[in-house]
Amino acid sequence: MNSETLHHIQTWFTRYVNGFPEDTLSFESMINIKVVHSRIVEEICRSLAEELGWSREDIVTASALGLLHDAGRFSQFTEYGTFSDADSVDHGRRGYEVVKESGILSRCSETVQNKILEGILFHNLRTIPPGVLPDSLPFVKLIRDGDKLDIYRIIRERIENNQLGDHLKEALFIRAEGPANPLAIGEIWNRETVSNENLFSMADFTLMQMSWVFDINYPPTLRRIRESGILNILACALPDEKEAKEAADFILKQAG
Repeated sequence: MNSETLHHIQTWFTRYVNGFPEDTLSFESMINIKVVHSRIVEEICRSLAEELGWSREDIVTASALGLLHDAGRFSQFTEYGTFSDADSVDHGRRGYEVVKESGILSRCSETVQNKILEGILFHNLRTIPPGVLPDSLPFVKLIRDGDKLDIYRIIRERIENNQLGDHLKEALFIRAEGPANPLAIGEIWNRETVSNENLFSMADFTLMQMSWVFDINYPPTLRRIRESGILNILACALPDEKEAKEAADFILKQAG
């Protein structure tokens, strides 16, 4: 992929997201979050690819993947009023379908198309499934890292503005109050990311965010997480309960 093709994709993305009606302030706010997120992840993927020493073509492909990775979010929220995949559709698969059916990647080679489409399809799964094409695997890993980095930014802003609970209830149907789920804590002790089915409270969601360090693929990503201090911010946002605090301390030690 070259810069001209990337510009073509960027133009398409802008037209696509502008095609969704802004019926309510809530809708406009949630859609805008994902537009901004997509564009920031585009830049994160580009910079990570550069730091990893990827070729110019792969850097541009990584940028396109970052921009398109959440293409499924817009119709998801329009139809279901939530970003919770469990209560709607798998937004990775929806995004894969949207981008593939749009024909926006028709200028790209089959290999590049697979890198982007598989990255979209698998970016949101708890783990990378077997069978990913070898050429696509580095891109699947990259978008999973880049997505997490910017979600950390969003969550940090919500915490600093005391809006995290409202955001969870509005976007994910997660209640703000309640203790941490013992099943979520058990996953952390096994050095696993917390699964979506174990998310019931803000404490569970916060621990899940912290547990993402068990699923980071590239050293520059982990370095950025450490430098941001987000793990300590998340730990401080947890309710004052022994089991949750112990799980958070374990994650902090594992992150180094």
